[in-house]
Amino acid sequence: MALKNNTWKLNQWYDQDVAGNATYTLTETMFVWGSNSYGNLGQGQAHGTADRSSPVQFPGEWSAFSNGAALKPVAGGTIGLFMWGANWNARLGLNDTTQRSSPTQIPGSWKHVCYSKGSSGAAIREDGTLWMWGVNSNGTCGQNSTAVPRYSSPKQVGSDTTWKYVSTAGNWVNAIKTDGTLWSWGQNNTGQLGHNERNVHYSSPAQIGAGTDWKSVNSNQYGNVAVKTDGTAWAWGWNEMGQLMQNNKVAYSSPVQIPGTDWDTTIGDMTNATGNPNGSGSMHMIRKTNGNVYWAGQDSGGIAAVNGKDNNARARRSSPTELGGGTSWSGFAEDKNFKYMVPFGGWSTMLAVTPGGQLWTWGSGGKGKLGQNTVTPGVSSPIQIPGTWSTTMRPSGGPGEYVGWFKEP
Repeated sequence: MALKNNTWKLNQWYDQDVAGNATYTLTETMFVWGSNSYGNLGQGQAHGTADRSSPVQFPGEWSAFSNGAALKPVAGGTIGLFMWGANWNARLGLNDTTQRSSPTQIPGSWKHVCYSKGSSGAAIREDGTLWMWGVNSNGTCGQNSTAVPRYSSPKQVGSDTTWKYVSTAGNWVNAIKTDGTLWSWGQNNTGQLGHNERNVHYSSPAQIGAGTDWKSVNSNQYGNVAVKTDGTAWAWGWNEMGQLMQNNKVAYSSPVQIPGTDWDTTIGDMTNATGNPNGSGSMHMIRKTNGNVYWAGQDSGGIAAVNGKDNNARARRSSPTELGGGTSWSGFAEDKNFKYMVPFGGWSTMLAVTPGGQLWTWGSGGKGKLGQNTVTPGVSSPIQIPGTWSTTMRPSGGPGEYVGWFKEP
């Protein structure tokens, strides 16, 4: 590990989330696997575009990893932002539309990045300013205008210097400031912006309510869940599969409380180094303070780990349901007290690491994304990926059928 002066070891997501101004100088080795169709695995042209069904090393050592984006210390004591993979609609922010199979740096010094499931990216610089690029549908890039259909390089969102966390979700964005306020903008066809209205799109940030105690937020399929510092959880947006945990399928255009006051964080937002674009799946997950994870919505691909999977009503829940359904998984921590979890592949595959460094995976298995050295149709209970894996840092998932995890060098 490499640690610079005047920083702290990022040993827990909470340390980062509360502080909000961490400098990401801890680095570890990254391994990646799954789909490599567009150079997703960052192996360079010499290695081609063949999928990998077992972990291969990602070049270099990194501080944070998202879906086609990563952070690491660079010369001059700054934190560099690097992009790679498919580049339709200039989604890499590199001022062109050229595909990259190796990480390429975006100028500036950064502390947080979220790479959208659609074609927009967002990142926060170390000075607290927020920048976006890519598709600007319905004002997604926050430029107070929809006149420009896309931006091929990062454009600053307003002039504020107090942005702490950002999570892109298709064509809309959620972000939290250092004062604990929650903001959103972009597409709003189902009320997913939380402003108590539908079909009114926003091309610049607008605050959701008047609260100053928002801690984490996560989005997918036109819906959102968020957790406050008082342990309450809230949901809003599309709800056709019951994913808002309200025991119904009613859409909400402003936040409504999820039962309980012992919620810890939304899954996918366990650090503020990478926002997790969870893709198009109709499911949400949140973790309680005891470490157990609860879900609601549609169990596509077996990600709910109930030893059965399908897309019909049997696999749907509209109230918080414990991940695994209370079953005991052979060889796996029975209390399911995960250190970190990453959903990816459009909410169809899951990775989870236990406090001892065992890495487990389940769900859809296409493109070799279960990391088992073979292509399998998928599993609905955890199977282990060999080796001992980092419990200090975790990457972000995403809709692409590839993922990675850190190992200490």
